[in-house]
Amino acid sequence: MNDADDFEGTFSSTLATIRFENRHDLELQLREQREQIASDIINSAKKRRTILIDFSAESIGKTIFRQRIRNQITLSELAKETDCKADWLRRLEVAPGLG
Repeated sequence: MNDADDFEGTFSSTLATIRFENRHDLELQLREQREQIASDIINSAKKRRTILIDFSAESIGKTIFRQRIRNQITLSELAKETDCKADWLRRLEVAPGLG
């Protein structure tokens, strides 16, 4: 497998990176990691749930930006706390309708 075949999460961080040689190898690795991946999915959902509910609000972008400035939180810190990617949060600050 080459770097072009890597896929990173779009809206939230990647839970696991699996490099494989063929379909059988992929199935084996997924089977070995399924409990950890399932646990990570649940934890990620818990972290994201509170902020994702607010994304439907029209002024979410301004709110994110205002609260980050008020609380002196960097976009990277917010991304880590909410398990969302920093570039996604930045896009929401600029275009809240994306939520």
